[in-house]
Amino acid sequence: MSGARRVLHVTEAFGGGVLVVLSEIARAQSSAGWVVELLYAPRRESPNDDIVKRMFAGVRLRATPARAIGAFSRLWWLFSQTRIALKRERFDAIHLHSSYAGFVGRIARLTVRRPSATVCYSPHGWAFLRLDKPRALRWFVRVVERALARIPGRLILVSESEAEMAVRMLQLLRPPEVLPNTISLEQIPRSRPNGGDRPKVMMLGRVSYQKAPWCFADAARQFQESAEFVWIGGGDDATVSGWLENTPVTVTGWVTATAARDLLASADLVFFPTLWEGMPMALIEAQAMGIPVVASNVVGNRDVVLDGVTGFVCDGQDALVECLRLLLFDAELRRELSENSWRLRDRFSSEDLASRSARAYGLG
Repeated sequence: MSGARRVLHVTEAFGGGVLVVLSEIARAQSSAGWVVELLYAPRRESPNDDIVKRMFAGVRLRATPARAIGAFSRLWWLFSQTRIALKRERFDAIHLHSSYAGFVGRIARLTVRRPSATVCYSPHGWAFLRLDKPRALRWFVRVVERALARIPGRLILVSESEAEMAVRMLQLLRPPEVLPNTISLEQIPRSRPNGGDRPKVMMLGRVSYQKAPWCFADAARQFQESAEFVWIGGGDDATVSGWLENTPVTVTGWVTATAARDLLASADLVFFPTLWEGMPMALIEAQAMGIPVVASNVVGNRDVVLDGVTGFVCDGQDALVECLRLLLFDAELRRELSENSWRLRDRFSSEDLASRSARAYGLG
């Protein structure tokens, strides 16, 4: 195929970290002269059309039609559009983002005899690691992922630990590609902690079971006299009130990405006790700002936080709380970890992201 490279991104998970990662990749590719298109299904928490257009400048956008209001109809639209692209449109690669897009896109690949593009898949966090789902369902999802991994294409994961997990649990026939999540560092300010007697401890993300809000709330109760606890983000009313109401935690509710960064920049440290991840953008932004992090030892977290250098990676709630206590009462250690984090921020740079994505796609 001659001329500019052409890539189609497909996702149903158009919100949260996936949205940020996808916009970074798509804009980098477009800036490099690629022809980039995006098939997506907006969610309730997705930004409005004007913000989407700014986030995906230079990218052709194709959203689900208004009539596709149910989950099945949205997925059917993504399936049919991906199948049309494989049969009739000339792309070098079709990159599927998230589990649902990965499922329908790879099934579409099975229905096309001579596809026009390499099909690539990034789960952005394995669904079979979701501890909020029944064990039997997680087993079934893993079986499905293992079967779909046999379909010709490329598996592109966002962290080394996610790749190691895939090799072990999916019995892959070929090693996956790794395209780590990155950010545009020029958009990330240096942190400006208050330096007062009550450090600010922050969490960034949707209030949900995955983020272990009860652990954050317990820590806030234990250290409420010594620190201020802020949760940047929101969730459904029942979830927020069930875990964080009547606790010494300030919940901001949903805020724009710019506002979230401004709030995060005032943190003295980030407490991130999540139960599973892919490679969380919230942690990447915090570390790039020079903010020390105390995080759970799960896939993705341990790729972002350098244990003992830029923060602490801990097994279990007791260890998380003890490391939090250590940093709260040792300002000099906080400063040391902050300086290390700021000095090592280039590891998250999105520079050369387009060329690295080309290699992951097998385009050289």
